[in-house]
Amino acid sequence: MTFEIAKTRIKKNGITRTTKEYDGKMYGLDIYLMEVTPDIAQDLLNNQVVNREISKPQLKRFKAAHSGGYWCFLGDPLRIANTGKLMDGQHKLVSLIEADRAEEFLIIEGQPESIFDLIDQNRTKQLKDILKNAGATDPNAQSGIVSMLWKLKYNPIKSSRYGLAINPSLREARLFWQSLGGDDTFHSVKVFGALANREVRLSQTVAGTMRYITDLDDAEKSQRFWASLIEGTNFDGRDDPAQRLWKFLNLEAVKRENTRGANSRRFDDHEALTWLYFTWMNYKEGARLRKFEPNINIFQCMKFLKEDAVRLIKE
Repeated sequence: MTFEIAKTRIKKNGITRTTKEYDGKMYGLDIYLMEVTPDIAQDLLNNQVVNREISKPQLKRFKAAHSGGYWCFLGDPLRIANTGKLMDGQHKLVSLIEADRAEEFLIIEGQPESIFDLIDQNRTKQLKDILKNAGATDPNAQSGIVSMLWKLKYNPIKSSRYGLAINPSLREARLFWQSLGGDDTFHSVKVFGALANREVRLSQTVAGTMRYITDLDDAEKSQRFWASLIEGTNFDGRDDPAQRLWKFLNLEAVKRENTRGANSRRFDDHEALTWLYFTWMNYKEGARLRKFEPNINIFQCMKFLKEDAVRLIKE
């Protein structure tokens, strides 16, 4: 039996209809109880918004409760969006199928998909799940860049780790991602970040973040700067800031790998951001660097970087 057929068998007085406001718009909701069989559960799972990956421990607990006969009705709802897609209840329904049981559930139908990032915030849902649902083609990589840009723009410099320790909420991050162009913007930024990671050992997050900022600052110079840094060619003489940084990054990565092991060659986010920003500012102004000094004043560089992020990133 499908979900729609099962709903038609519910008596009219068994369905409560109401309207609620979400994001400034009114939505009609149907709220009712339904006995959900494995067939109905599978029908719902076949049409769902992108949900987080299955948590095996949670699924195991639910399945044991069904099979052991101590599953009880708690009123936690299955949520079906106004588009007809399942938004919440994935683990409950999968466990129902695997235990081959039928259970009664409260169902809330008609809420907009935009509330997806507000559901189960105390559980394991991550920004990558939210961005995947919103249409990101590579949500895992994009989530890191979006979070970093948000932290540079909004977190105070004096907070933990120069403002890099506190993440935005899932909803803040999704709205921020959308306001900056969503997948059209961040897919290309992510692709570039992956290239920088491969060629000069910068993380995708740091490289993608800085590429986004330098493009906003001076797109033409940013293109030349990053092409030189990534390819290790077309430098403007020995004292070109990009050449100095390129040489330092490669030597430092090898040094760290030799002294600390292969897993230690990755640079900390705050130090890599500082090096890139310091080099970019010199490159943009046409300055020369006779030597790259890694012991730059991190606080001052991060302070200026955050000021530029506030100035340049427009939502």
